[in-house]
Amino acid sequence: MTKQRNNQRLAYFSTGSTSASFTENDDGSISKKALILVEGDHKDNKGRGHSFDAEYIITVANNSTAKFEKGGHIPVLKDHVKTLDSEVGEVGSPFVAKVITEEDLPNPRNKHLVGKMGLFCDNMIIRASDVAERVKQGLHKTLSPGVDLLNKCINEISLTPTPA
Repeated sequence: MTKQRNNQRLAYFSTGSTSASFTENDDGSISKKALILVEGDHKDNKGRGHSFDAEYIITVANNSTAKFEKGGHIPVLKDHVKTLDSEVGEVGSPFVAKVITEEDLPNPRNKHLVGKMGLFCDNMIIRASDVAERVKQGLHKTLSPGVDLLNKCINEISLTPTPA
C-alpha cells in the first residue's frame, strides 16, 4: 500500500549530508547530526531552480522547529520511497540555523560551504536496523530534504545511498 502525500507544494533537494560519527542508542537505533539544507542556489527534483538566502534558511528552521515542537512528525525515509514501510527513522530534535564552520562540515571536502547559512538537525534518528547498518558503514549519508515551499518547512528527509 502506498502512503499518499500532498506533493504539489513539496520539492526535494540533494543538499544535505550526515556526519561520519553516530551514537548508538539503547533501543538499537542510531543518532546522527545532519546538515539538511544550505544557503545558495539549488535545483529541485523537477529541475526547477530555487535560491535560498540566509533569511529563508532561518525561516525554514523556525517553521520546522515549530512543527516539531507541536508534535509534528518529520519522518526519515529510505531512498525517496513513499510506502508505509519506507520510514526508517525520524527527526528527534529541533532544527537549528547557523553559519557553517569547518567543525560543522559532515565532509571536510565541502569547505566551500563555510560561511554560508546551514539548517542542522542534531538528532536524526535511524531506527531500521538494516539502514542503520548501512549508515554505520558509510553507505547511506546523503540527505534529500522534502521542503514544503508554501509553508517554508521540512516535511520529510530522504536518506539515499552514497553517491545519491
